[in-house]
Amino acid sequence: MATPTFNHGMDGRVVADNTTLNVEEWTFTATTATEDVTHMESEKHEEVIKALRSGEGSLKMTWDAANPALSDPPDLNDGSEIAMKLYIDKAAGVYWNIPKAFITSTPMTANVATKITFEANFKANGTFSMVGI
Repeated sequence: MATPTFNHGMDGRVVADNTTLNVEEWTFTATTATEDVTHMESEKHEEVIKALRSGEGSLKMTWDAANPALSDPPDLNDGSEIAMKLYIDKAAGVYWNIPKAFITSTPMTANVATKITFEANFKANGTFSMVGI
């Protein structure tokens, strides 16, 4: 068994339309839907087949008034479609490649006692893949 190598979140990076973002946290979930094909001969066990594959995630960052995320680039407005790379390890070149990410919502939070935060939630539009592993 190989010696484990763990990554720290500080090794990550987000690039949206060739612009590196000052992101504090990103998430991405790849999902494969299934269709039930259980029949009378399944011997009381569910049987499924693979169906559509999808991916969705979010970016969380501090609002930067000098480089607002809603300007172009990177144009993180809801309804925008951008290319996105979510790096697990920027030095090793390991990342999720999402050629078309559709921005679905952009919640902002302003609190009297804390910094202003901005999020961009997105859904992959078409193919996506893990690169570098």
